[in-house]
Amino acid sequence: MSINQFKNHVNGNIERVGTPAGKLADVMVDDSANITGRHVSESKNNLDRALKDFDKAKMAIYSVSDELHEKMESLSRRSKESVSRAKDASAQMADAMNKMTKVLGPDFEKRLDQLDQLTSCMERLIALNDSGRLTSMLDSLRKT
Repeated sequence: MSINQFKNHVNGNIERVGTPAGKLADVMVDDSANITGRHVSESKNNLDRALKDFDKAKMAIYSVSDELHEKMESLSRRSKESVSRAKDASAQMADAMNKMTKVLGPDFEKRLDQLDQLTSCMERLIALNDSGRLTSMLDSLRKT
């Protein structure tokens, strides 16, 4: 129902009661415009506040997203650097192992066993010497 239709409707009903229809209808239209204007204004203010809050939330999300992106880039860069250092260390270790193999020869395990046996023998000789039995043992070996 438009304002004019409302006005005509009110005018028709008011005239039956004996009230000056034109004046009352004008007051009612003005009041309804004021009430509607207040509600529209209040709704607009609520919408403006909601939009401001939304913008703040949006900016906070963008900020956190930017920080997360920067951290991910940093983490990616550091992990690439770590992998590169690990590869370098692995290559250096392989070079060192190759050099050791060249120095020790292909029978490295055999030499390692011999070194272990030699160490064990030396420890037993030291124990015999500390107990004073090494000299008598050497003298008996010389006589034979």
